[in-house]
Amino acid sequence: MAITKFKLLSDIQLQLLQGNPSDDSELEFDQLAQWAQYHLHDLIRREIIAELKKGNMPPPIYITRDIGLEMSEENVTDISDSKQRFWIDLSQEVLDLPNDRGIVRVEDYDGNLLMKTSLDQLSMTRDLRFVKPTGNSVLYYRVGTKVFIEGFNTADVDFNPVIVYYVPKQDILAMGDSDEILISDQLIPVLIDLCVQRGKLQMYGTQADSANDGVDNKNIQYHTAISNATNNDQPVE
Repeated sequence: MAITKFKLLSDIQLQLLQGNPSDDSELEFDQLAQWAQYHLHDLIRREIIAELKKGNMPPPIYITRDIGLEMSEENVTDISDSKQRFWIDLSQEVLDLPNDRGIVRVEDYDGNLLMKTSLDQLSMTRDLRFVKPTGNSVLYYRVGTKVFIEGFNTADVDFNPVIVYYVPKQDILAMGDSDEILISDQLIPVLIDLCVQRGKLQMYGTQADSANDGVDNKNIQYHTAISNATNNDQPVE
């Protein structure tokens, strides 16, 4: 349920160049990687949302885990310890999903579950007697790659490393050729096809739709200079 970066980009390149790769080609792997990364995140997002609608968790292939994350403390001296902000830094960016479902689970080192909240709910929960953040009812919310923890105090920081399960974005551009791109088997040909179609569109353009018939029949085609390559070889007088 994975494919290496080199294998994926090579398959895309071969299809775009019709099985005739050339050292003279201006088609760079970095460009292919950008296309692949865009479509990869979109496909994974759609697949996970479909599973969430069924009441399932995201497919395990997409979930990673950061273990033993130590908390950082905001150094503000004019507020009480109970109102200090603590956070952990994730090692990768989180894939954006509805209701921040890119974060799958957050727990302390004893396996106790930390419950999710949000900035707009936080001001209300702090005032509620039985659900406000405490050492026995720890909450979290995410901003970028930072996960803020509510309920701990300064004395807890050094003794409560946190474990986070989440769906990361995959940075194909930063990967090595032998690194694996995590994607379900049924989506690999879809990803390749989407990248090939995008590549053809940018390399060869489209055919103008001049018929006012309500049908969008524009097809990707080679430029005239490419499709009539034999005629272009004639000497110019």
